[in-house]
Amino acid sequence: MHSLLGRAGLKSKDPWVRVRVAEALGRMGGPLDGLALAKAIDGRDPEVACAVLWSLERRLAAAHALGE
Repeated sequence: MHSLLGRAGLKSKDPWVRVRVAEALGRMGGPLDGLALAKAIDGRDPEVACAVLWSLERRLAAAHALGE
């Protein structure tokens, strides 16, 4: 999970990679580290921020635990 929040994921230089990782988080099961996720999101990247929010909504709808 943490590799998805680093340079190979949400902090990638490639915008396509960042968006795809943000979307993939909504399809994964298991808990998320909310603090680590929040730190990995760049507020200047609205497309990724929206995709992460969509992913969290998807997880909630699927009744996956969000973690702490």
